[in-house]
Amino acid sequence: MIKRIYKPEARKRFLQGEQIFVLPCKVRFDNMWIQPYMIYMDEQNPEATFDRIIRYYEAYNCNAELGYYAAYYVKEDK
Repeated sequence: MIKRIYKPEARKRFLQGEQIFVLPCKVRFDNMWIQPYMIYMDEQNPEATFDRIIRYYEAYNCNAELGYYAAYYVKEDK
């Protein structure tokens, strides 16, 4: 099951090592044209912080048609 979460919770889960899925805010998760982008903490690359990854993602993928900011999703087990 996929659950949409807010940015502070996504940042906290990212720092805990969980996988976060990112999409522009107007795009549904199950869209066949635009796939979710998975981000995770990489100890090999300490410069890849949550805020830097999201800033780059929003600069290249968000616009007026798809939404100006990112939406965050996680997989939840029931």
